[in-house]
Amino acid sequence: MKTKLTSFLMIVFMLVAFAAIVQAAPAGKVTNLEGRADLTMPGKPARALSIGDAVSVGDIIRTKSGSKLEVTWIDGGIIRLSESSRLKVTEYTLGKTTRTTILSLFRGKVQNVVTATAKLFGQQDGSK
Repeated sequence: MKTKLTSFLMIVFMLVAFAAIVQAAPAGKVTNLEGRADLTMPGKPARALSIGDAVSVGDIIRTKSGSKLEVTWIDGGIIRLSESSRLKVTEYTLGKTTRTTILSLFRGKVQNVVTATAKLFGQQDGSK
């Protein structure tokens, strides 16, 4: 019984550690910034953003008044936030056959530029 409990706890620990590693991987980076913006990571205070800064799952991006920000995702997609916007990167996964992006816009405006996915997943243009 004690061995089973120890094995179970080790598996749970490894799953939690793996999830933390996956979430820590950058989903994109700031590629344009006009004005001021900051980023809040889970459990950490907000910090000012600069061009080239990484954006990861769980991060909350805020643009200030009169500011604009652009993030380019690792798949080539682009998202642009207008002034006084607040957006959370809820989920970002890029696999061999799937791509999932879930963003939560709390306030403000956002423009999303999506890249073609056919070539990304090894399909011919126009095929399913």
